[in-house]
Amino acid sequence: MKENVQYNDTTAFRKFVIKSITTLLKRTENIDIRLKRIEAELGNRKELIESEDEAITLPLNNVEDVEEFETELKDKQTFNKMIQRLKFCTGKKVNAIVNLILKKLFSNELAAEYSWHGKKGKKPLNKLIRLTKLIKKAVQVNCPTSTDTQIESAGGYWLAQASIRIKRKK
Repeated sequence: MKENVQYNDTTAFRKFVIKSITTLLKRTENIDIRLKRIEAELGNRKELIESEDEAITLPLNNVEDVEEFETELKDKQTFNKMIQRLKFCTGKKVNAIVNLILKKLFSNELAAEYSWHGKKGKKPLNKLIRLTKLIKKAVQVNCPTSTDTQIESAGGYWLAQASIRIKRKK
């Protein structure tokens, strides 16, 4: 667009404004069409990924489920499918992404049995190497600059709040 242009009459200025608005409307329509295509494609991929992983039921509800899931994650294909499944948990900040991923993976009742480092007599999540690696990788898909420390801190906080979420639910 032209800037700092002097118009000697209002007719020329009006024509310029109308032309500019028309151009913006066309661009907006094109962007809208492209966005709808992208959303449709992402929706199709999400449905495909979730249908492929019906064998893995989420959220996990008990310690046995967690141990079985940890074993299943040894398979690279399963691990990568889970990354694809969890990458739809998006947010603007690391904490929000971690919260969504953990909410997808764990029921609150199960989360109440864990802490990231096993404090207060709880089971240590960080001993589940593949599961914690999955969480970190899934977060880093959406937030590549996130650090392990940020993810662990957010995850630890989410786990610590599980009993509060359970009480609120009742």
